[in-house]
Amino acid sequence: MTTCTLPPDPHYCFSPAYRPRDEPQPIDLVFDQLSGSVPTGLVAYSLDEAERLCDVLNARLGLDRSAWMALVARSMRPASLAPAPGLH
Repeated sequence: MTTCTLPPDPHYCFSPAYRPRDEPQPIDLVFDQLSGSVPTGLVAYSLDEAERLCDVLNARLGLDRSAWMALVARSMRPASLAPAPGLH
């Protein structure tokens, strides 16, 4: 198990775990500048429902779909390709 220390006031979003489209979709927390995700215990019946739920949750964080999807994409990059801290 790997542990990470979160920076103060981390930039994060909710994201579907992106299982096959017709399977239940767990909702995870994704943190900017950290690879991987953290399970939340939330589950949607489909990918479409999961994305709509994440839209609602992330809107409360001030993120539209393009912003939270960009954050998720950055979390999937190897550390050597991630942007420098503070650049979004």
